[in-house]
Amino acid sequence: MKKNVLSYIDFNRINKLLEGFNKSTGFVTAILDLDGNVLSKSGWRKICIEYHRVNSKTYKNCLISDTQLANMSIDNKYNIYKCHNGLYDVSVPLKIDNEHVANIFTGQFFMETPNEQFFQDQAERYGFELKAYIEALRNVPIVGEEKVKDIVEFLLSITNIIIDLTKDMIEQETLKTLLESSLESFNDILIWAVDKEYRYLYFNNAFKTGMKQLYDKNIIIGDELLGLINHPKDMERAKNNHDLALHGESHIKIEEYGIDDKRYFESSFSPIYDEYKNIIDRQGILSQPTSKEFTM
Repeated sequence: MKKNVLSYIDFNRINKLLEGFNKSTGFVTAILDLDGNVLSKSGWRKICIEYHRVNSKTYKNCLISDTQLANMSIDNKYNIYKCHNGLYDVSVPLKIDNEHVANIFTGQFFMETPNEQFFQDQAERYGFELKAYIEALRNVPIVGEEKVKDIVEFLLSITNIIIDLTKDMIEQETLKTLLESSLESFNDILIWAVDKEYRYLYFNNAFKTGMKQLYDKNIIIGDELLGLINHPKDMERAKNNHDLALHGESHIKIEEYGIDDKRYFESSFSPIYDEYKNIIDRQGILSQPTSKEFTM
């Protein structure tokens, strides 16, 4: 379940939010799963990316710290933790429908003046070049408790946006699955949609089978409808009907389609609108008339 929920997070949009947070506050961010794997990050400190997360021993400390912080109480709005390499991090639990799926981190700061002797000892222990390492240390900000609270409140607002976006994605996917399942339940009704260039956006299995039977064509999403109808009159009829729909006219016709396996179909064509009432695509529904006068 957790991996499935994480797959719905739109990291392209989320990364832009977190990069904006980093630029606005100077605080770094990351999203980590519950195993400590980094899924997204922005603005990390030099002391972390060039030293602590490069050296195998200090990197092990990072992983231990990430995992411990990731699994601290999810009942808290946030948790503050001093990592094994000496810096502070804050984690905000990311819960989707009450399921803890990941954590959003900010941190890599100090809440008090650091003990440089501790870091000098680390440089010697792990083989860091002392001067450069201490310089990177001195670039880490020292942040008071009140500012930390303000920054975390900002991060909590972003977390709520991430939760809402993810829940919307899950809901859209669920509705899409239900819709496609419903459309596939019709074995004798052919359903499809094309864009303004007559390229397939969707078709059900009945339509795919029909194209194979009528024109001996195996179709895929993105194929151009008119180029696959290898009968001039059928292509002309299909184009005329789709063009009417493109101009906003919904209509129903009973027409003959096919080459060797000719059949009469009752066809319904209609435009597809966007949220601004602009026509963007067209859809069609075909079924074979039951009246005897239309059977072949």
